[in-house]
This record gives sequence, structure tokens and C-alpha cells, in this order.
Amino acid sequence: MAHEVDSMLPVTIPAGSALDDAVSALEAAVSAVVRNDNPYSESWFKTLKFVPVFPERFGSLADARSFMADFVEGYNHHHHHTGIGLNTPADVHYGLAAAKAAERAVVLAAARSRHPERFATGQDPKILSIPTTAWINQPADNTGIGLAAQHPPASSTLTSSALR
Repeated sequence: MAHEVDSMLPVTIPAGSALDDAVSALEAAVSAVVRNDNPYSESWFKTLKFVPVFPERFGSLADARSFMADFVEGYNHHHHHTGIGLNTPADVHYGLAAAKAAERAVVLAAARSRHPERFATGQDPKILSIPTTAWINQPADNTGIGLAAQHPPASSTLTSSALR
């Protein structure tokens, strides 16, 4: 089997050999884990890529900037994300998420008391919480150092001006 070693020519290793198995396992491990990805930017980019209104082409740079400004505004201030407790990124960034969760709990409790037939259980609906860590590929913590990727600092909320 041929394996590429960095930018060198392919190296031929007999198929089924122990070395072939080791190299295949190493290639799989290296390609499966990318430790420097940012789960917030990856999520944002995936949403951008699959948004139904994303144009096939932009007419000009100004059109692209206008589209991105509108997209970022909607994504940060209007799009409620299940991964952050049905809050907007702006709610989390500006510390509004806890108050909005409390408001949501009051509204849901009132709705349940007015229309109990619409709710499957005898308990109030669960309010989603905000995770304390986020991962794309969580590394094994074999060092005891604590590898948790904490929420990004407050300055990491995407802004349309950052895209210009």
C-alpha cells in the first residue's frame, strides 16, 4: 500500500504488514482530530454555507459585504441556537441569557397552566441550559491538566465590521 509521508514521494509498504497497519492507524488518528478548530466559528460557517438565501454568486464586493452584514446581524441577534439554550449569541455575550431563561420559564409555566392538554407531562417544560464547554473533537485528558475549551472571551462575538 502506498502512503504519503509529508511532501515526499509515496513509500510502498507491504499490504497487511504490521507497519502497514500502524501507518494506517496513524493516518486515521491524525486526520480525524483537528485540535485547533474553534467550535463557534465552525458552527457559524456551517450555518452560513447552508442558509437557503446564500447566493450562488455575488454581483460585487459591495453585494457580498451587504449580504454578510445582514447575515451576521441575524445570526448574532435573532437566530436562537439550541446549543446555547435557545439563546442568541448576543444574549450569551452580553450576559442576558439567564434573565431570558427565567422569563421563558414564567411564560411556559403560564402557558401550561392555561392549556395543560398541550403538554405531555405533569412538569413544566425544561429550559435548556448553556454548556460550560464546547468541542469539535474533544481530546482525551490523559495529562490531568484539564483540556476543556471554555466559552470564548467576550470579544469573540462576530460582528459585521470584523468581516470588512
